[in-house]
This record gives sequence, structure tokens and C-alpha cells, in this order.
Amino acid sequence: MSNVILVLGDQLSPNVASLSASLAAGDQDRDLVVMIEALSEATYVPHHKQKLVVVLSAMRHFAEELRNAGWRVHYESLDSRNKDFTSVLKELLGREEFLGFEKLVVTEPGEWRLKDEFSKWNELLPIAVEVLEDD
Repeated sequence: MSNVILVLGDQLSPNVASLSASLAAGDQDRDLVVMIEALSEATYVPHHKQKLVVVLSAMRHFAEELRNAGWRVHYESLDSRNKDFTSVLKELLGREEFLGFEKLVVTEPGEWRLKDEFSKWNELLPIAVEVLEDD
């Protein structure tokens, strides 16, 4: 079974549940890590510009670390069409290169607004969704 693994900007660790579960399976070529710079994450409340720069930089560096460790990574950089995770994932999962994946795996987010958004994914996305407990 091949999975799409979504890694959030505050989950930049190879030990996060969604990556650890895949590491235990031992097939990094099978799964695809997706990281998204979503506009909603930068605009839902006012953020200091330097904080946004640090978070985006950390995400980009972590994506490169994952690639260097042998993971396949799809990275969506911030732009105006990346409104929120749901809209980006709908668009990505409709692309030909994303066909054949059986499940979207994500570690539970720490924010209620994201938990609410993610709770609707089984109905909105064309793929099964598994939200793993944040350990």
C-alpha cells in the first residue's frame, strides 16, 4: 500500500508519527511526503514577517533533509492559489502523478481549526485519510 504523507510546518521531525509509521514499513520509495505552504497558515492571524520567514525556511530545509534521507517529497511553495490544505490536496490528488496512492496519512495537528478542517477530509478528498495521534 502506498501513502501520501502530509507533514505540517510545526511537525518538522523525522520522528513525527506519520513519518515514523512509514519508516517502520521500510519502503521510502513507496510513500510520498507532501509539504504545503498554505496561505491560510500565514494569514489566519497577524504574524510577524520574520516568524513567517523562519517557518518557511525551516520547512524548505526539512524537505531537503527528507530528500537527502531517501524520501520522495512533493513541496508546494506559497502562492495565492494555495489557499488552505484542503484546496491544495484536492488539486494535487486529482493529478495523474498522484493516482494510485491509497491513503493520506497525517499526524494530528495541534490547532483546533486544523483538526476541524482535517475532520472533513474523508468526505472531501478522493482518498482515504488516516490521522495519527501526535505522540
